[in-house]
Amino acid sequence: MAQDVSSATETLEERAKHTVLLKQPSIVHTYAEGGGVLGKMFAVIARDWEQKTGIPYGLTSSVKEGTSTGCPFITGISFADPEDPKKSLYSCDDVMRMYDDDCKIMFAEKPSRILKMLAWNSINLAKRFLDPFGNPKDKVRIETIKRYCNELLESVPADKAAQVAVLRERATKRWLSMADTQAALKLTNKLCTDDPGNPKKKIAAYTASDTTKDLTTKIGLLINRRSTAQT
Repeated sequence: MAQDVSSATETLEERAKHTVLLKQPSIVHTYAEGGGVLGKMFAVIARDWEQKTGIPYGLTSSVKEGTSTGCPFITGISFADPEDPKKSLYSCDDVMRMYDDDCKIMFAEKPSRILKMLAWNSINLAKRFLDPFGNPKDKVRIETIKRYCNELLESVPADKAAQVAVLRERATKRWLSMADTQAALKLTNKLCTDDPGNPKKKIAAYTASDTTKDLTTKIGLLINRRSTAQT
């Protein structure tokens, strides 16, 4: 009998704890994905929810965020009514109508966007291919990488000199391809990482100095800028 009473008590305590947890305020997170016209799927579902419940969808979430096409919808339903902050200024239906009316202003027509992208990439490719050193900022980056590599030779052991030479060759090419970028960044990471070595394979232990770590970090940043910057 005592066991039954104990079990009943534990059950009541568990229920009491569960009830307390239910009464605690919860945080509801809404996320609207992008993807062009697929981004409207969130608004379609939210509009249907509003019509069935009669509650503005913007009031149901504590945290709201969106990506690409989802951003206008999230922004629209997040506005509170100035006269009554407990109500949304726009419903999902309002936001959808505004999006349909103004989408041509926010997003250019696809053929135009593609042509602009191809034209811009062609110009950048021609600038790099015909006159790679015509870009003054890129020229400065190349010269700086060479200087850092020369300093790096003085801070690493002699057996690492070959790696520094390969790093310099890859990182200062006139046209920095994706393969060269990845190879150069891999070398900078290898040079700034300590290696316990392997006596069986006759690989000596290696400890990167603070100077080496600082120089490889700077070289890595310049490589990233060279691979992404066009001006």
